[in-house]
Amino acid sequence: MHTPHMSGYAAMKLINSNEKLRTIPVFACTADASPKLITDLAKLGIKEYILKPFDAQDFPTVSRHILMR
Repeated sequence: MHTPHMSGYAAMKLINSNEKLRTIPVFACTADASPKLITDLAKLGIKEYILKPFDAQDFPTVSRHILMR
C-alpha cells in the first residue's frame, strides 16, 4: 500500500495506535489481490478491499458493506 507521504502500512499502524481512531472502518483500494497482501491487510485490521481499476458504481456498495459492520 502506497500513498504520497506515508505508506498505507504506516498509516494503519498510526490509526491502530490511537484509541479514538482505531474504530474507524478502513478499506484498501489496491491493484494487488495476492494472498499475502490480503493477509497483511487483515493483520492491520483492514477487512475489506476494492480492486483497481474499479467501477465507480461499486464504491458505494463496498462502503455501505463496511459501514454496516
